[in-house]
Amino acid sequence: MKKILCHINSLGKGGAERVMSNLINMFVRDGVEIVLATEWYAEDEYYVDEKIRRVHVGLNEEDNNKGRIEKLLRRYKNLRECIKKEKPDIVLAFSKNANYRAILASIGLKVPVVVSERSDPNFQYKGTFARLKGECIYRLASGNVFQTEYAKEFFSKAIQKKSTVIMNPLNRKYLLCEQSGVRNKDIVTVGRLSQVKNQKMMIEAMNRIHKEFPEHTLKIYGTDIGEGTEAELRALIDKYALQDSVLLMGNSDTLEKDIINAAMFLLTSDYEGMPNALMEAMAMGIPCISTDCPCGGSRYLINNHESGLLVPMKDDAALAEKMRFMLRNPEQMQEMAARAQYVKEEMHPEKIYGLWKNYLERIVQSEK
Repeated sequence: MKKILCHINSLGKGGAERVMSNLINMFVRDGVEIVLATEWYAEDEYYVDEKIRRVHVGLNEEDNNKGRIEKLLRRYKNLRECIKKEKPDIVLAFSKNANYRAILASIGLKVPVVVSERSDPNFQYKGTFARLKGECIYRLASGNVFQTEYAKEFFSKAIQKKSTVIMNPLNRKYLLCEQSGVRNKDIVTVGRLSQVKNQKMMIEAMNRIHKEFPEHTLKIYGTDIGEGTEAELRALIDKYALQDSVLLMGNSDTLEKDIINAAMFLLTSDYEGMPNALMEAMAMGIPCISTDCPCGGSRYLINNHESGLLVPMKDDAALAEKMRFMLRNPEQMQEMAARAQYVKEEMHPEKIYGLWKNYLERIVQSEK
């Protein structure tokens, strides 16, 4: 396998984009030629090696006045022409829309296509038509990579048979950071400000325990993505007069320094693909509480009461109770955090890269 064409919307700061950037940097390190075909450039993107050649396959300015169908066809045409020109050994795509484009644009080109669903299929393919559409298109792919068995089992046996499950790799910086040995009073979370991340739930829980633990502060790291979530969170903070106890911290590129000595980490999502932020907090040895949300990533990472705590989705009372338990039982909390660091070995980037490399090479060989 000498050349891979990778397709994703952009390299903006998201979970799928993080995995894609890490993966292609490792491939190019090993001498594989990488062509990165993207739809647009985001304002804040992940780093990729200068040896990676990036190609724009999205819309140009003159396309903006065209109709929806014409724009859609233009995207497919641009990607198809790129694949024909580059002649890669394999095409790799991440996330639903990019997956669809990669599969359909490659029809008849005799280039194997591997796609990866990066979120919960129950939300991505909601409704009979969306599910049928996804099923029909994904059957045309040479292979499919899922993050959990739960996500894989959403699809038919025909798709499952040519699929594999590969966990997300840890960012190397979380393998090396060390705690000071003294926990501060911060309760932290990391993730874009979004309805699906449900940061409201942790603010509600914080309100329940605030009088009992007034010295603790909830710090919410992440940028607003334009859903109006930030305004809603600020309104909830004002409602409970928690302005000094709940802080919106914005984005940070130094989380390994900012949160490593936190009292605990919270994840309150209604669904996740594979929660990178939770994995990273576990690697840093921060005690973690997460909702037991689909598509099973938190449940896979956390052995409840052994390496962290799981709570039902949308249940702020249950979350508050688990937060109390952790703050009242620091020794047990620390023991769980220590056991959680198993992820440093299990999700080591070299191990995960090896799984990707072996799977893609197997697909290429089987298509010859």
